[in-house]
Amino acid sequence: MIFFSGISLAVILPKDRPKFWQLLRSLKKSGLTIVFDPNYRARKWDTPEQAKEQFEQAFTLADILLPGVDDFEQLYGISTSEAVYDFCKPYIFEELVIKNGEAGIFCYTAQQAYHFPITPVENVVDTTSAGDSFNGVYLGARSKGLNISHAVELASKAAGFVIQHYGAIVEPITYQQFIEQQHI
Repeated sequence: MIFFSGISLAVILPKDRPKFWQLLRSLKKSGLTIVFDPNYRARKWDTPEQAKEQFEQAFTLADILLPGVDDFEQLYGISTSEAVYDFCKPYIFEELVIKNGEAGIFCYTAQQAYHFPITPVENVVDTTSAGDSFNGVYLGARSKGLNISHAVELASKAAGFVIQHYGAIVEPITYQQFIEQQHI
C-alpha cells in the first residue's frame, strides 16, 4: 500500500510530478494499493486549477479515496457527502471513505454504501491531524482484515482522541491506555 495526499503532491516540484505519476502507475501495475487523501491546502498550490489537475490524476489511480467534505468545499464548491460521492463516481475505486466531521463518515464500495454517525467530542483542543489519525488507523485496520464498520469505528475513536490533545501530541502513557481500551 502507498498513501499520498494533496499536501504530498503540492510539495513535489512541478517539474518532478511526471516522475511521481510514472512511479505510481508502475506501483499500481505491480499490485500495490494506491491510497489518496486530497487534503487540499490552497496556500501550497500556485492555482486551484493546478491542484485540480493533479487531483484528477490521483483520483484516476487511487484504489482507496479518503476525502474530507471540507477539502471538496474549498476546491470544488461541493459541500455534502452525497455530492462528493457523485463527483467521485466516474473514477474506479475499491473504497471511498468521505469524512464529514460531526455529520459522520460515508463509505462506498462496489457492493454497498455505509453511513456511520459520529459521537461528537466534547473537549476539542486542537483538530490538527484528525484526518491523518483517522486515515492511519482506518488503513491499518483494513490491512489487518477488519471490516469497514470496525475500521471506521476505530479510526473515528482515534481521531476523536487525538483532537483532545494540543498539536496531536499525546503522552505515551495516555496513548497506550487508549490503545488498550480499544481491545485490538
